Amino acid sequence: MVSKLLCVCGVALGLLVATPGYANNGMEDIATTIRQVGRGGAFIATEPEAGALIGNPAALAFLDRAEFYIDCRLWHSDLDYQGALNATGQQENYLIPNVAYVEPFSDRWAAGCGVFTVVNTAFRVNDYDLSLMGAPPGTTDRTSTKARFVVVTPGLAYRLNDRTSVGAALHYTNGSADFQAYNMLGDTLGYSLDSLAGEGYSLRLGLFHRASDKTTFGGYWRSRTHLDIHDGTMHTGLLSDNPGADIPGTSVEGFQFPEQYGIGIGHRFNCEWTGYAEYRRMLWGKGPGIVQFVPPQGEPLGISMNWTDQDIYVLGAEYRPDGDRTTWRFGTNYGKSCVPDETLNPLYAAITEWHYTAGWEQQLGDGLNLVTSAVYVPGVTRHSSADNPFNATLGLGQPYSLSREDWQFGIGLSWQFGKDSDCECCPCSQAEPCCPQQTANSDGCGTTTITPGTAEAK
Repeated sequence: MVSKLLCVCGVALGLLVATPGYANNGMEDIATTIRQVGRGGAFIATEPEAGALIGNPAALAFLDRAEFYIDCRLWHSDLDYQGALNATGQQENYLIPNVAYVEPFSDRWAAGCGVFTVVNTAFRVNDYDLSLMGAPPGTTDRTSTKARFVVVTPGLAYRLNDRTSVGAALHYTNGSADFQAYNMLGDTLGYSLDSLAGEGYSLRLGLFHRASDKTTFGGYWRSRTHLDIHDGTMHTGLLSDNPGADIPGTSVEGFQFPEQYGIGIGHRFNCEWTGYAEYRRMLWGKGPGIVQFVPPQGEPLGISMNWTDQDIYVLGAEYRPDGDRTTWRFGTNYGKSCVPDETLNPLYAAITEWHYTAGWEQQLGDGLNLVTSAVYVPGVTRHSSADNPFNATLGLGQPYSLSREDWQFGIGLSWQFGKDSDCECCPCSQAEPCCPQQTANSDGCGTTTITPGTAEAK
């Protein structure tokens, strides 16, 4: 098992490390894997799967066979600017892959390792017309942010009894970032910061409980990721004290992923329908409130953020019309933007709020499934407040606005193996269990799996 995990992590890290992504709940996506995304981002009280490594790791303890999972999403985002400088927003498209392997290795223990693209920021506004500020005709500038971070996460879960489990996953975050800004700091006319590298750690803990054959509960907590972002090169602007200079060894402080926690419930209404509801809280307000660019010598340059804590509400559903061969997923995810109007700026346009999702999973063969998802993020427009410090440069002293709309499509494969083929899930119409690892439920379905080796299975 160890060699399999190392192989997955090594190959996937090379694939993922240069992949940027977009933000939806602040700087992070509503969820990570295609399965999670398809049901609105729900992952806290869902059945065990490879995505639990980046969701609720405690669910892994109820795995009944190993799973290798890989997926990739195409993300399209359309950002626009409306203001006095006549700039235009940029449409961006990126591929966002994930890969993981999980396996039960005793009656109570399960483990796995995955490499996941954590969704960060990638925003650009082009062609600010600086001639309106007295520069020569045709003089333009732009603002942009790109951040590329992945998480390598080994995880471990332990089943306390037949219904309750706990789990933990260590997240090692690694990646890079680039910034370019037009006069955002007030003392330069344009600057850029590139070749940044960063890494950090966080811990994810989970609790999973089967209250009955139909209802599951879960909870998770993730610590703040303390990223060390360094080794960048700053290129100064035309009106700085040292115009046109290249300053290596510049670092970034205050760019962090927040502490978060959540609770969730899953309930199987009948043989075909299962619903999920979740509440999550992301503690952006515990951050420093300012992102600073720190050169090796001289004073740091800062951009005010002052993001607020964010409450996330998730509703998801799964529909299985023919047992385990086909699964349809639906969901919605809402989180009021954590970006206040007082600090709205195009470098961190994390302004989307509503997300509508769908997914489809089809069994292709013995243990092999095709997984798909789609997400629509309706367009939203936000206006800077009168006291926004960026009005002076981005709006010639007047408020400006940013608009954003997103789409994404995903496809992946899941291969589950290592289970006796005689103990596959029974058809929903079958009232009696088809193998010793299953029991007939009160609604006449023989689809509840009891983990082999437990007292109930015996």
